[in-house]
Amino acid sequence: MGDIQRLEEVAFGEHLKKAGLIGITRRQRLEGGALHDSRLDEGVHQPLILKLRGIFQLEHSRPNPCIYRRIVIIVRYVGELEWVEKTSGALLLFCANISPGLALNLFFELRSRKNSCIISKTGGKRVNPPRILYIEDDQAQRRELTEQLTARGYPVLSCSNGPEGLKLLQNHPVEVVLCDLHMPDMSGLEVLEQARQQQIEVPFIILTAHGSIPYAVEAIRKGAHDFMLKPLQVEALEATIERVMREKAQEEARARQLHLANQALAEKARELQQKTYSLAQANVDMLAVQEKLEAQNARLEQVLQELSQSRNQLQAILDSSSSAIIMVNPEEVITATNSRVEDFFGTPPEDILRLPLETFIERIRDCFVDVKDFQEKTRFLKSLCEECDLSRFPLEEIYTYAVRLRQPVARTVIPLPARVRDKDGTPLGRIWVFHDITEREQAEEHLRLFRKIFLTSVDAIVILNPQNTIVDVNPAVEQLYGYPRQELLGKTPAVFLGEKAFREMSRSFTRKGNYTIRQELTTRTRDGREITVEVSAFPILNDEEEVIYRIGVARDITARKQAEVALRRAHDELEQRVAERTAELQAAYASLQQSEARHLALLNAIPDLMFRLRRDGTYIDYQAPEGSDLTIPREEVVGKTVHDLLPPELARQTLVTLERALRTGKIQVMEYQLPHHDHVHHFEARVVVSGADEVIAIVRDITERKEAEAALRRAHEELEQRVAERTAELARANRELRETQAQLVQSEKMASLGLLVAGIAHEINTPVGAIKSTYDTLVRGVEKVRRVLEKEAPPELIRKGALARTFEIMEKSFRVLASATDRVTILVRRLRSFARLDEAELKQVDIHEGLEDTLMLIHHEIKQGIEVVREYGEVPPISCYPGRLNQVFLNLLINARQAIEGEGRIVIRTWHAGGKVHVSIADNGRGIPEAHLSRIFDPGFTTKGVGVGSGLGLSICYRIIKEDHRGEITVESEVGRGTTFTVSIPDNLDGVLNHS
Repeated sequence: MGDIQRLEEVAFGEHLKKAGLIGITRRQRLEGGALHDSRLDEGVHQPLILKLRGIFQLEHSRPNPCIYRRIVIIVRYVGELEWVEKTSGALLLFCANISPGLALNLFFELRSRKNSCIISKTGGKRVNPPRILYIEDDQAQRRELTEQLTARGYPVLSCSNGPEGLKLLQNHPVEVVLCDLHMPDMSGLEVLEQARQQQIEVPFIILTAHGSIPYAVEAIRKGAHDFMLKPLQVEALEATIERVMREKAQEEARARQLHLANQALAEKARELQQKTYSLAQANVDMLAVQEKLEAQNARLEQVLQELSQSRNQLQAILDSSSSAIIMVNPEEVITATNSRVEDFFGTPPEDILRLPLETFIERIRDCFVDVKDFQEKTRFLKSLCEECDLSRFPLEEIYTYAVRLRQPVARTVIPLPARVRDKDGTPLGRIWVFHDITEREQAEEHLRLFRKIFLTSVDAIVILNPQNTIVDVNPAVEQLYGYPRQELLGKTPAVFLGEKAFREMSRSFTRKGNYTIRQELTTRTRDGREITVEVSAFPILNDEEEVIYRIGVARDITARKQAEVALRRAHDELEQRVAERTAELQAAYASLQQSEARHLALLNAIPDLMFRLRRDGTYIDYQAPEGSDLTIPREEVVGKTVHDLLPPELARQTLVTLERALRTGKIQVMEYQLPHHDHVHHFEARVVVSGADEVIAIVRDITERKEAEAALRRAHEELEQRVAERTAELARANRELRETQAQLVQSEKMASLGLLVAGIAHEINTPVGAIKSTYDTLVRGVEKVRRVLEKEAPPELIRKGALARTFEIMEKSFRVLASATDRVTILVRRLRSFARLDEAELKQVDIHEGLEDTLMLIHHEIKQGIEVVREYGEVPPISCYPGRLNQVFLNLLINARQAIEGEGRIVIRTWHAGGKVHVSIADNGRGIPEAHLSRIFDPGFTTKGVGVGSGLGLSICYRIIKEDHRGEITVESEVGRGTTFTVSIPDNLDGVLNHS
């Protein structure tokens, strides 16, 4: 076996030599307590491969840290790994029971990882999987998932809140973080944001039971690697963890490629620098022997031209780089730079040549977001560059030293120093390369964002190739149609759209150019259920306008179509009733027009009196119709004044009207009243100018017109009243229809809730009963065993030995089991109590129990930042409809929660006074404007905006309290301070209902 082992070591050593690595086997002893090998100094740039026995003396030698972190340890048996893991400075760990070629390939795959990785071929068990930190405020979920992951071989650290998780991240190395989104003290997004601020670049997977596209987009934007919905399938979680680790490895590989490119550029710059210094040395030698080289001036000129050309080539190479490059001599004075320095820092290259590097940094300090961070990182990189070659460092470690610029253009750069030596190893200075990684960061962020949108979209998305076969689908396709993703790959959408529908749709597909398809289709799911979907299709084109992919999006509109049919039916009924009311109004209006025409004809037939008057009010002429009872003898009028015939006030008013007519030249109209034959008559006088100082007054008896107008006004008011009554009836009918619809919908919801609760109660009570029965049996059995042992075994064995500790552990376990079963039983009872499955009729109940049941049901809505204050008074049991009353409490509590933005407080008060039981629910939310308070209980009125509220919740509450319970519901609110709803119910509702 020794020969085989030596052959294996020789073969592995040959592989290492071909790869340019150093190999030290356990036969190469460590002399003097330290590694004794001339090749050890080269280990600064290349890893060392050691056998297990070399670790013992290596632990005592502690060589240069840059060497120690690149040691690869090879062990033969998995049992030896426990000791080897203590040497955490090693980069990688291998088991030697794999072939040398395979070990070398694995080494090159894993050489960039910071932590040790143990690889074994002895079995399928994962020897050293990624370490996981699980942050979850729900103890049951945390314990369950931790046990599942541990059973699958993952080492798991767990905690219950964000601050504790951040502390564990700082003190314990982990590869993956699983974090709940909604937690009391600190949300998952806040934990992620603080971790990124602390430069902790561990992949985050956000978990939540209430997912949405905005949450997913925000999580991805803040740096999360994935977003998963609860309840979790451990297989899916394990696949996600593995995918995240693969993505991280891919990112590291891309970083390595970028590092190698920068390394090649730096190498080329060093070569050019060496050539420049060589030419400079040659120039000095030629100047020393100038007298001997006069005959060779042409040769010298050629050499000088080549030197200038080399310098120009070096500057051209520097200027062609996309990075800003600054070269300094050993005295830290800038000797060369490129044009990108001005793009990065706003300073022309010629202005900084021959400046000390510290002066240049002070000049550009305003360009950095955090100049102290830049100075600390460059100082560390500079010191590290003195100890080892940064080009050998993994790229993911280099990226941790990135800094941010805010002017002249915001960007993220990595400052990389490199030592410059001539061919003899003499230090010539240092070169600083500032590499811009802004586009890389943005591209990676956009890629993760688009992927998360695709995976978390609620609409079904299908990606086709130009041949119309499926290449990928999102999870919403399986949820909508029931087909697994793997079953759909390689097939056409005809699987779920139908052959005919897909054939007609594909006729619109083109191989070049853009197109858009939008139509509604009726399709069938995998289980035969018929659904209506809205399908949209569009192509993805390349630069030549050729179709490379086709995208199809399907949205389930079955519920919307059903609602449209119901709404159209209700609208038709309402239109019919409006038409009937309109016909009645038109008939009444026609009757009113006929009456008005008759009154106008009567007024036109009334004769008028005519008077001529001077400016001073003297009557100079008079004309009256024949047969009129208003006629008076002419001599009693002519020559008299208005003061002689009219009352004083009317005479004064008449003179004012005469003066106004003479002054303006316009017709003046005045109306007045005079008694005649024991009746008061109404007259209308039209005064027109008829001469220089005289007017004509045409007087008409408008008594009948006034009476007709009064009658018309009364008729119009009566018609307006009838119209208002009809309109009120129509509005009432419409309101009753909407309230009935809302009540039916709510009743259906409550019925569904009852069925759901009944099913849950039955399904939970059955296993809980079995658990309780088993628990009682176990308790009695353990007690019997204890009594038997107390009789048969020595007392010391029972009181002090392992048996006593075992009994103590079992008693604690029994207490936990009893507490858990009681909690489940209470939960089921609360659910049944809220739905009131067995209390649908009028019944005596404790109103506090209904409030607690409702609070339990919405606990998930108010547990984040909402304080519930209970101020319960002495309230007797009352007769009510428990299910309907719970519906009112639920609506009011949800409204209170939605009115609070962020953290807030809800106060619930109960008291008994004046023969009524009162319940008030107050919040300190945004409040309701005073203009809306009078309409708050109207059906359809809402302040939540379109698509948020239906406006029927409070209307239903009002109807339940007012009509079903003969009570009252009032509201008080002040904008910015909160709202209080108060419900008052008679404490003898059964007596009130019997009396009515």
